[in-house]
Amino acid sequence: MKDFLIYLIQILPVVIMPIIIFILAFFPLIAVFYGWYTKKKLNAILLGALPLPVLMIVSILLKGLSPLEEDWILGVVLYFLSLIGVGGLCGYFASFETKKYLAAAFGFSFLWMIICLSITM
Repeated sequence: MKDFLIYLIQILPVVIMPIIIFILAFFPLIAVFYGWYTKKKLNAILLGALPLPVLMIVSILLKGLSPLEEDWILGVVLYFLSLIGVGGLCGYFASFETKKYLAAAFGFSFLWMIICLSITM
């Protein structure tokens, strides 16, 4: 039984990480599919940019704001602004009717995932 628990602890990151990546992929891909389907640029930009700030506000309200050190406030702001900007670009490029813009939107979605997963804790 002890060996089985050790095995589960060792394999847990291998199982959990794809699930986390799959859930995170919904943020930019919702904007891409909405922009591609409706061709509404402003709505697609908002759908790509707004989920992250809303998620941040909800998490602050539920968890409370922890005291931030001045050393890394700029890094946190730049991190979230880059995610918001790239998410908006996903929706914007997907709202055009050509395949090259749709490919650019998926490229920005991939960039969003790289930026999102690049945070160090």
